[in-house]
Amino acid sequence: MKNEAAANRPRKSLGGMTPLEYMLAVMNDAEQEPTRRDRMAMAAAPFVHARASDVVPGKKEQKQDAAEKVAAGKFAPRGGPRLAVSNG
Repeated sequence: MKNEAAANRPRKSLGGMTPLEYMLAVMNDAEQEPTRRDRMAMAAAPFVHARASDVVPGKKEQKQDAAEKVAAGKFAPRGGPRLAVSNG
């Protein structure tokens, strides 16, 4: 019953704005309720700011990169034996 009422309710146009632009406009509007502004800020945050895990590599990635740098050059592991046989 509640879903039917919501489905039949006339929808407001965003006026050519994207949902992100709408959220940012509500968030920056000082006349809106503070709780609504807070909700819009929380909803828009993932689209505006990158996650810290995506920006800075973690401990394991840093350790792996350091190991790859050390294993290069003079201390690089030798290749395996040649398995190809030439039967002339």
